[in-house]
Amino acid sequence: GLFAVIETPALLRDIGVTHLAYTAGFEPSMGGLVGQSLGTIAYSFATGSIHAGDSNFGLGDVGGLVGYSTVSIEHSYAAVSLKTGAVEFVGGLAGENSGTISDSYATGSARARAGSYVAGFVSVNHSSATITRCHATGSAVEVDGKEGLAGGFASVNFGTISQSFAVGSSAASRGGLSGGFAGANEGSISDSYSRGNSSVVSGDKKY
Repeated sequence: GLFAVIETPALLRDIGVTHLAYTAGFEPSMGGLVGQSLGTIAYSFATGSIHAGDSNFGLGDVGGLVGYSTVSIEHSYAAVSLKTGAVEFVGGLAGENSGTISDSYATGSARARAGSYVAGFVSVNHSSATITRCHATGSAVEVDGKEGLAGGFASVNFGTISQSFAVGSSAASRGGLSGGFAGANEGSISDSYSRGNSSVVSGDKKY
């Protein structure tokens, strides 16, 4: 991305990255705009594609806009196609979120291998995190692995999600879990919905 890391109290506002075409091997966090954000991102966007993590080492987080966000994202979007190899957390907007995200969306597809957690919007929403008034329209597919999680909006939610929706399809490989909105939920989801298809390929679990 444009920035590897931004620190508190940094503010990125009205910044866009277009026609991104990024190919990389091992990096702990990767995003179309920021790899790891410890600051605030507002009214910003990224478009293009990221192809990452074909090495055996893989990556930590990959997001269309941000790899890992710990503070705030608002009024922002990503239209980035994500194709990854041995990666853990892949999300259309963010790989992992432990802060707040509001009034934002993702339209790009996400595809990953080797038991990854893949989602149309955010892969892992942590217990301290909140997401409000957001949506995802891209597909999320996990292939060639075991015990992966795929969700139209989130792979797994431990925090709070409200007033959000997903319309893209989700699919996981055998032994994994797939959900139209979330692959797994251990937090709170309210006033939200999904319209995309959900499937597990050659498996017996469909959520």
